[in-house]
Amino acid sequence: MSGEKTELPTEKKKEDSKKKGQVAVSKDVLTLFRLTFIYMLLFSVMVHYFNGFLELIDSTIAAGFSRKFTLNSEISNLAINLFLEIVMPIVAVAVLVGIIGTWAQTGLVIAPEAAMPSFKKLNPIPTIKNMFSKKSLVQLVISVVKSILLAVVIYYVAIFNLEDIVYSYRAGLDVMLTLMWDLLQQAVTIILGLFISLSAIDWIATYFDHLKQMRMSKNEVKDENKEIHGNPEVKRYIKQGHRRLLNASLQRVPNAKVVVTNPTHLAVALDYEPGVHDLPYVLAIGADEDAKLIRELAAKHKIPVVENVRLARMIYSDCDEDEYIQRPHLELAAAVFKLVFSLSKPRN
Repeated sequence: MSGEKTELPTEKKKEDSKKKGQVAVSKDVLTLFRLTFIYMLLFSVMVHYFNGFLELIDSTIAAGFSRKFTLNSEISNLAINLFLEIVMPIVAVAVLVGIIGTWAQTGLVIAPEAAMPSFKKLNPIPTIKNMFSKKSLVQLVISVVKSILLAVVIYYVAIFNLEDIVYSYRAGLDVMLTLMWDLLQQAVTIILGLFISLSAIDWIATYFDHLKQMRMSKNEVKDENKEIHGNPEVKRYIKQGHRRLLNASLQRVPNAKVVVTNPTHLAVALDYEPGVHDLPYVLAIGADEDAKLIRELAAKHKIPVVENVRLARMIYSDCDEDEYIQRPHLELAAAVFKLVFSLSKPRN
């Protein structure tokens, strides 16, 4: 049936969807980007954070053993500064990488319609429907699977290093923190490997789901073609009108004294009779196929064909049929007609 959406989206449909902010963006790909760059950030500056942690813990322990234990401003400032040094770069990287990750998937998208306020967005009914839709259920199952995989990775990393974890407290705080960092690296490396596979699958699924949502019915494709290229009936009518005008122009070509050409793309049929016309008169103008027809008629009726690129272009751009040429064209036209009249004079 023509109402079924079986057709792939056209380029116009894709562009219209982009303007509305409807693009295929994989959340798993964004998560992968964020995890990777945050991990790289932490790895590159971990030595600084590590020393800060040790300083904070040492200060807290020293204050705890003091008889006058208070959460003094030095420890508070140290904790707050360390927190900000860790959190602020992570937040900045997460935001920046989110923008880069989206741009990498969709390219530069300017969607003014998506930013416009709409009362439809305030309607809770579509939101509630989406919460209980098949797509939301699938996303919930995927999230549960990811959580299970994450728990399994952490569990096995801990199990394989259980002996080191148990005995690390004997080696001192710095060794314990180093071990924790090593275990975190192992876990994150495995998780990133899993997320690469999951992100590839999610990107493919998201792309084809978006493509499916944009599918069009045959009627929609026809209506769009009419909108872009015009109604076929109107185009046919315009073409018939053009043909009638062309036929009328071609009927005047045999009366021309000369045909000026470009030489192949343009042809202008001119008439001039001294004492009858004040100026050369344009009988027919044609481009491409129309120009070819004018040249063929000129050859058939033995009308001189003169190549003058500049004059042909000037008349084509400045004049219409059934009117005299303009003053700026006179010098070139006079040279053409002088040549034509000299050729038409009988020789002794």
